[in-house]
Amino acid sequence: MVIGVRFTLARSLRSATIAGGAVLTLTAGGALHLAGHPQQGDNAWIAGIVVVMLGEIWPTLRATLHRSLGVNVIALLAMAVPWRSGSPSPAPWSRS
Repeated sequence: MVIGVRFTLARSLRSATIAGGAVLTLTAGGALHLAGHPQQGDNAWIAGIVVVMLGEIWPTLRATLHRSLGVNVIALLAMAVPWRSGSPSPAPWSRS
């Protein structure tokens, strides 16, 4: 029973850390864009994409091993494609 509680607590802590990192980098990127530093804002958004992708890789691999593909794969693709194409900005008006 104690192991299950630890595992659940660790998973919750990991999720909270990933969510906090995503909110922080999204906010920082937006603030940098508003301050007139679009390249640094994009870099902050790239950091946010990486944080969330790293947190999503293990659940996606686990789902793949159980042959249960779904929203995890969609989420990874939705993050990887814009990042790979060189336009990590979630706002189309902020691209130059």
